Amino acid sequence: LGDTIVGTWQRGTNPDDVVIDGDAELDPDELPIQELVFLGDGTYNGMVRKGSFQAFSQDGEMTSKGTYQCDNSNLRLEYLDEYDEKQKLLMQVISFTEQVVQLRYVMDAIGVTITVNIYKKE
Repeated sequence: LGDTIVGTWQRGTNPDDVVIDGDAELDPDELPIQELVFLGDGTYNGMVRKGSFQAFSQDGEMTSKGTYQCDNSNLRLEYLDEYDEKQKLLMQVISFTEQVVQLRYVMDAIGVTITVNIYKKE
């Protein structure tokens, strides 16, 4: 992806920018991808290719914690959800241009696939 990915990317707001397939009561605004910042040193939003994370709700309550591993086209999360149940999530880069990245989340445990478009901010 090289220098092309360096910069700030924002999730799209058009109706087709977030597509949720499967039986899930998910609001697109609850998805973790809102804005991504990729830096020239290989980090993004302060994260490196492998590590641990914690996610919090808007009121500051921790909703999940776990580990992640990222390569050039996949992000794998293994985490405990708010019920302390182990979950796995695979996020894949489906397509990449200089202006649009299409990501797909696959959540096998609940049979849901989410496709998200993020756009490079000028």
